[in-house]
Amino acid sequence: MEVNLQSKRERKKQAARQNILQETIELIHEFGVVGTKIEDICQQANITKRTFYTHFASKDDLVMAICNGSILQRTGIIVDEAIEQLPSITERVNCVFDELKTRIDSTNPLQRELIQFLVTNLSANSDSAKHQLDYMQSCFVRLYTASTKEIDNSASPEFYADMTVGMIQAVLLNWLYRDDYDLTNAYDSLAKTVIKILSKP
Repeated sequence: MEVNLQSKRERKKQAARQNILQETIELIHEFGVVGTKIEDICQQANITKRTFYTHFASKDDLVMAICNGSILQRTGIIVDEAIEQLPSITERVNCVFDELKTRIDSTNPLQRELIQFLVTNLSANSDSAKHQLDYMQSCFVRLYTASTKEIDNSASPEFYADMTVGMIQAVLLNWLYRDDYDLTNAYDSLAKTVIKILSKP
C-alpha cells in the first residue's frame, strides 16, 4: 500500500512538472525567454510560486530543463545511432554533423531562442552551464571512444571531445549573431576538420 501511495505521489509530481514545462514552452513561444517571467509561468500553469520552486530552482533552471529535453538529449541520440549503425569514424562524424546541420536549418523561432539560451548560458558560472558542457562532452567522448582504433592516439578522446564541443559552440555563436553566416558550409568544414585532426598520421 505504501509503495502504491509513493508511486501515485511521484506520478502526480511528474505530471505537475511536465505541466510547468509545457506551459513555459507556450509562453516562451509568445514572449521569448527574457519576456517570460516566473509570475507568468505560475499564472499560466495555475500554480503558486512555492510549487514552482518545489520543481525548479530558478527560471534559468526551468529553461535549461526544456533545452535538455528538446536539444541536448537529441544530440546524445544522434551520437548513439551513429555508433550503432555506422562502421567508421569518418562516417560517424559526418552523420553527426549532418544531423546537427539539418536540425539547425529547420529550427523555428522557439528552437532558435532555446539554442541561444544554451550557448549564452555557457558563459555563466552555473550548475546548468556545467551540466550542458558535461553532457555535450560525454556524447563526443562516447563517439571517439567507440573509434579508438581509428583515431590518432596522441590525444585522448576527452581532449578531442572538448575540442569538438568548443568548435560547435563557435559555429553556433556565429549563426546566432551574424545574419550572413553560412551555417551549412561551416558545419561541412567543421566535420572535415574534425576528421582530419582525428585521423592517424
